[in-house]
Amino acid sequence: MGINTLQEFLDENLHRNYPVLDGGDCKDTTGQYNLPTELIADMRLIVPEGVKALGTFFISSLIVRRYTADIEISYKPDAASAFPIGWFRNMDTGAETFESYPFAASAQADPANVQFEDTTGTITAGTGMAAITLPGVWNFSEDSTPLVEIVPVEQLTKFRSVQVGNSVFTGNIVLKEGSNVSIATSYDLATDTTTITFSARESAGAGVVLTDDESIIDALTLLYGPPITAINEIPPETDGNFTLRGADCVVVTPETGGQGIRIENPCGIPCCDKETYLSPVYESINQLNSRHVRLEDFLGNMTVSLDFLLSSLKDLENAVGLGGF
Repeated sequence: MGINTLQEFLDENLHRNYPVLDGGDCKDTTGQYNLPTELIADMRLIVPEGVKALGTFFISSLIVRRYTADIEISYKPDAASAFPIGWFRNMDTGAETFESYPFAASAQADPANVQFEDTTGTITAGTGMAAITLPGVWNFSEDSTPLVEIVPVEQLTKFRSVQVGNSVFTGNIVLKEGSNVSIATSYDLATDTTTITFSARESAGAGVVLTDDESIIDALTLLYGPPITAINEIPPETDGNFTLRGADCVVVTPETGGQGIRIENPCGIPCCDKETYLSPVYESINQLNSRHVRLEDFLGNMTVSLDFLLSSLKDLENAVGLGGF
């Protein structure tokens, strides 16, 4: 049963010119040449978003040489003239069946069509390659060789350049991990999306990857210790900061270099200037001390003199008492 079903499928599609739409007659613009049946086994084009609904993709030219053949693909907008978008080049006419060849996009002179320069795709040669032995060039129109709906696919995700600061990079761009940075890629099959994630690290070779606020706080806590969460059981402001303000004679200023806080009381600093006020006071005190010493010496001398006078008076009294006078 399976073989019969397969045979029926092959019989049904025997005379189809896939990937050309069934309505296309595959005749060139002169009407003298037919695009060979089974020339192409498969074709896929990755085209810009939104273009399929606005025009038609078609085979516009076939160039046959002695050993190779080229197939040109063009696009015909509904409201404008057709223009080529690229080639499948150097298809080996003597190669084995089902060889694949890449699509090479053509440069676009019209800025409105520059998006087609990023078109990519592949073509797989069919058994009809052996039939194109006559060298020549044949051109086709969008009515004779339109491509079936499934050949062009609007999944073009290629970007043209990357800009870092004022520098613009094109061509093959390599992203490499730098100091304290890791790069990881992931692919989502459901959305056919590849994601590149750049993550900061606490330090070179560190196992902690900084991906969100929580991981950053954990890394900082591990490196510097727990942060200040309250002062005298007073929590910080909503932005996480504490504000210190001085009152009366207290002044709060940052330490030199910004690594600390200086709290001062300028009212406790002496108000008198040393040279203007204190030095004369010290000099007066020294003079008073000197005068005090001189007074002490004078008093001492007076005491000695008085003692001598008293001794003399006593001697005098003794002499009178003895009748010496």
